[in-house]
Amino acid sequence: MPSIRTLIQRYTHILLSAIILICCAFGIFGGVLPAVSRIMQMYAAMQDMSQQSDLLQEKLRLLADFDEQTLRSQLETVISAVPSDKSLPTVFSTVEGLAAQTQVGVVSMNITGDTTLATDSAKKVSSQEKQIGTHVIPFSVSIEGPLYAIQDFIAQAPRVRRLLRIHTFSMSFPQDDRLITVNIKMDAFYEPSLTTIGKASAKLPVLTADHMNTIDTLSQFPLANIAQTELPPPLIGPSKTNPFSP
Repeated sequence: MPSIRTLIQRYTHILLSAIILICCAFGIFGGVLPAVSRIMQMYAAMQDMSQQSDLLQEKLRLLADFDEQTLRSQLETVISAVPSDKSLPTVFSTVEGLAAQTQVGVVSMNITGDTTLATDSAKKVSSQEKQIGTHVIPFSVSIEGPLYAIQDFIAQAPRVRRLLRIHTFSMSFPQDDRLITVNIKMDAFYEPSLTTIGKASAKLPVLTADHMNTIDTLSQFPLANIAQTELPPPLIGPSKTNPFSP
């Protein structure tokens, strides 16, 4: 029976070949294949970046054809009509300004529903909002004044820059010469701004003729907000060199 040393000498070249093959297999599966896979991923990423760069260059060429000042003016017009948040102060100031222009008095004004409590993400979108494609702020206002002034208020409310909509109103006629009181249920509109940036592959929206006509119409609507005027200086009388003199 051959000894262990004889077997080792006889199969040394086979053992060496097997060890070399095992090392090569580990090298291929542990080094070469991952490297090839990483190179392919890098190549695919470079191709994707190249495509995105071409798309962005195309968008830059399109944007270069627009006038920045015109776009800013159009954006200001749209935001003043339909703000990007609830903008409750503009709702109050618009109603007060419209009341002052039409010479009626605002008795009370209430924001209805959960508008002041719910956030935009937590607020459940109603079927009405889905139908018109934007968000609404329901509120009610009670005004008083002569009949012609109230008619003017109702007629002018949908024609101010801060877009308002009248749902219903109820009117009470007093028996004597007191002013007429009207309770009006209205809506104010707003549309939250996008919180995410679109992909480079997303198409750049183009303003159509209908969009331009809408913006032109909005720009012609008057702003009914009450202007903030500077208060007059307090009347303290003529100044004296000696404050203790009579």
